[in-house]
Amino acid sequence: MGIRNRLTNEALGAALYGDRVVRPALGRFDNKVQAYGRNAFNEIADGLIPDSRPGMQQAIRDFGGMMHRPNNAYANTAQGQAELAAVRALQAGGVTAAGAGLVNLTHQLANAFGGPADEPSQGALYL
Repeated sequence: MGIRNRLTNEALGAALYGDRVVRPALGRFDNKVQAYGRNAFNEIADGLIPDSRPGMQQAIRDFGGMMHRPNNAYANTAQGQAELAAVRALQAGGVTAAGAGLVNLTHQLANAFGGPADEPSQGALYL
């Protein structure tokens, strides 16, 4: 058996391992994350929106249900997989934008505070 056959067999084994073990584990993890997202939107609708606005409560629940659907809610077609990828990319973009906002806020706070008065004097030892 040559090196070429051995590498081919190793690659096939890795692909089968990914299909049997890795992909289902990632799917279960993703479903748990999406369930957490749906529950968070339901808690927002129930806890922050007054009962006198049931339309707003339902709109928030619908948005959470649309953005955090489980994997098996999408059709196993090219269009269904594209929808799944687009929604997950939108979620990732939202998290990235939130992180960028926090970084900008941190930089603004660092620029607002600090300066010569916060620095040790020239004769002081640094701790």
